[in-house]
Amino acid sequence: MENRNKSKTEFATFMKNRLTLTHGTRLTRWVFVGLAACAFGFSTHILASNVTNISIGDFFFSPPAVTINVNDQVRWTWIGSAGHTTTSNTGLWDSSVKGNGSTFVNTFTAAGSFPCFPYHCTVHPFMTAAITVQAASTALDGCPILKRAKGMWLHGLLARVGLSAWLISTCVGTAAEPLSSAEPSKRDEQTFTAKGVVKELKPGGESVLVSHEAITNFMDSMTMPFKVKEPEQLAGLRVGDRISFLLHVTKAESWIGQIAKIGTVQLDEVRQPAGPTATEGPKSRDGHPILAFKFTNELGQAVSLSDFQGQALAITFFFTRCPIPDYCPRLSKNFQEASRKLRSLAGGPTNWHFLSVSFDTETDRPRALKAYGEMYHYDPAHWSFLTGPGEKLGELARASDVTFERDGGSFNHNFRTLIIDPSGHLQTVFPMGGNLSDAIVVEILKAASVTNAAGSRTLTKGEQGKTR
Repeated sequence: MENRNKSKTEFATFMKNRLTLTHGTRLTRWVFVGLAACAFGFSTHILASNVTNISIGDFFFSPPAVTINVNDQVRWTWIGSAGHTTTSNTGLWDSSVKGNGSTFVNTFTAAGSFPCFPYHCTVHPFMTAAITVQAASTALDGCPILKRAKGMWLHGLLARVGLSAWLISTCVGTAAEPLSSAEPSKRDEQTFTAKGVVKELKPGGESVLVSHEAITNFMDSMTMPFKVKEPEQLAGLRVGDRISFLLHVTKAESWIGQIAKIGTVQLDEVRQPAGPTATEGPKSRDGHPILAFKFTNELGQAVSLSDFQGQALAITFFFTRCPIPDYCPRLSKNFQEASRKLRSLAGGPTNWHFLSVSFDTETDRPRALKAYGEMYHYDPAHWSFLTGPGEKLGELARASDVTFERDGGSFNHNFRTLIIDPSGHLQTVFPMGGNLSDAIVVEILKAASVTNAAGSRTLTKGEQGKTR
């Protein structure tokens, strides 16, 4: 009887242990499944957040400041029309000049004692930004399943199974969240706050000349005309009024809005634009004087404008750092569109050339000019970018009725696009910006057909902007 009771007790113990083992094994499987799902999901989370995207546009880094962990990567993507670089201030990385659609990736392997890594664009030094690199936290420390696993065996079997299942869904859900936001956003329109002083109110209320302060992450202080889409916002303003406003910029145009008067300065404090005596000079009746000037092109080659004798020329003036899309970028786009149309003409002329002359002698050196030209898909056989000594550029500007002056880190200037026939005589001057591509094509076709100087002459100022 005693042996029989002992057998029953041993059998009960055996079954109890077996049942516990079975439940424990199942629970272990659940936990491992949970951990595997969490690790997989969380590794996806890590991969999605390990790459930080920064856009490089005209002329900004967006976002201008980011914080990452050690061993994270930063991917810069070029979205603008001009050539830019991402270059470490301390020499840790340099992308070289790249254009629209290009990318550059750098991995940050250490935080160091100075976690903020400033960088800039070498082509446009006013473009600046910074990256902060902090010590990375242990990835699995953030996994919800591990935070709860330590106490799981202290609960009932049913509670453990239910909790494991809940944790699996929580972990997977958490891991999936960053996937929808991994791609950087691309804004079609940028808005900047600004302040300045009214220098001149243009007739019709469609634009205003403003001497503005530096605009953060966009451009240095300068004096320039701004388009106004709501003329009533200029009502009551006078020259000398200090204003605040919002500058709106897209890839094609810019304008200001929400204009508000915030003060007034004395009229003698308002610096007047450079007068005509600064850049005007007489024009030769025997041939346009720019043909005698020596310059350097974007390839670093010495170029005399007389080298283009026998070709129809279109010449305009600009600087690569100009950030307003309907100013210098529009002038360059005119040449881009006009050259494409001329090249596509069946049986069209080939004796034509475009010259973009920069008056920014400090920044617009051959390397920067070449990168800028490549952004507009230029053909060196028909389009050159020129720089040269400041005094020579001044002579060229005076001869062409171009007014320009340095204003802080930028330039104030008017617009001039000149058409010169193959015999070296001025045919047409367009004294404005805007879309001139079709008009340039018409004038180049007319100029290219001139084969001798007979009858050609220099236009008077009253005839500028008109065709012969």
